[in-house]
Amino acid sequence: RDPTTLFYHRAQFLERLQKRLAIKPASGIHVLACIRPDHFSTVQKDLGYIESEEILAQLAEHLRLRLHPRDFAGRFEGTAIMVLLERGNENDAEVWGQQLVDHIHDAEFAVGDKKISLTCTVGVCAASGVFTTLEQLVAATMESQQRGRKKGGNTVQLNESDDGDSRLRRFDAIWVKHIRSALMEDRFRLAQLPIAGLRGEANGMYDMLVRMLDEHGQSVLPSEFLPAAERNNLMKTVDRWILTASMDFSQAEDAQLVFVRLSRQSLQDSSLVNWVAQELGKRQMPASKLCIQVAERDAAKHIKNTRVIADGCRKMGVPFAITHYGVDQTRIQILDILKPSYVKIDGELMHSLIEDMELQNNVRELTEACNSRNILTIAERVENANEMAVLFQLGVHFMQGHYVHEPEVVLAEPPRVATSSLDAIVNS
Repeated sequence: RDPTTLFYHRAQFLERLQKRLAIKPASGIHVLACIRPDHFSTVQKDLGYIESEEILAQLAEHLRLRLHPRDFAGRFEGTAIMVLLERGNENDAEVWGQQLVDHIHDAEFAVGDKKISLTCTVGVCAASGVFTTLEQLVAATMESQQRGRKKGGNTVQLNESDDGDSRLRRFDAIWVKHIRSALMEDRFRLAQLPIAGLRGEANGMYDMLVRMLDEHGQSVLPSEFLPAAERNNLMKTVDRWILTASMDFSQAEDAQLVFVRLSRQSLQDSSLVNWVAQELGKRQMPASKLCIQVAERDAAKHIKNTRVIADGCRKMGVPFAITHYGVDQTRIQILDILKPSYVKIDGELMHSLIEDMELQNNVRELTEACNSRNILTIAERVENANEMAVLFQLGVHFMQGHYVHEPEVVLAEPPRVATSSLDAIVNS
């Protein structure tokens, strides 16, 4: 290992990276991040080349404390540190990067009696099928970090290259074909993620996820095909499949409440609320057993459309939820606008929750704000008993994640796509 950072040397890191990328994560995606301190030549000038290595060692220790159990890092070149992350999606990795940037900005660095301020820039790139070689992925990640430095540093930068865009179009063309054929051939499947109560029983509550089977019957994770579906206007069809399949699952398993998320495209679908009402009526299913959920970022960006859907859900008795919810006070206003029945606390916060007292206070304030509005809270992506204990103390009502239960695929065989949806796919 590198003696300064105690991370892997470059060669060992790349070897481990190659092996890990060959194995699909159980959920979410792999994301490569490049972290480099800003203006480190100034630090070397002030402290000297030998003592400046101690600053880099301190930076590495701050980084180490923010890694998840399956993340690993290596000193790549000079002051650059590469990290392979496993996250739900690229946005989660971006949030992680921004949290690291903010943390380094506020941290104290010192050698002897010499104290310095330090910032860093983080480049982030999802390890998707867009990249056909490891070299392309590493280069795109380094380019993202360099782009952030050119903007002044102290920031996180996602990969946005023109070459990546052209590769992305070719990548999408393949996935669109697979998605359409999977819909036509009934190769979509539900996966149920149970929700557990922290303050009592929560029998029969499930977060509904989607999987796609390829032509060989192998499961394809949503992180692989949903981004392509979103970029190519297929999400309304996919969302409606998930909604009807979830309704059927609820009736077959006598589930008390199923949570189904909507994409940005469905938020802008003016016919959605009436369609949901019709599908519930066909099944004579109580509206209270279906919960429509929307990510906070999407809700804030499309607040008028989201409010129409939230109000429509309330009128027909369908609960409404906000997911991936942050905990700072500036976000409270959205609760009064959308009046959700449930708020799901962003799972990216769980890793820092045990040791971050300020974050704990923010979560406690959120639960109190929700309680005063008769909103129930659910913690996302809970991974261990320590997180569960802290959440209980903070007043959170429910939790979901791999500590509760791994997603269980429901291999239901009956067709799930309405004739109109099939026609739309064929015509397009």
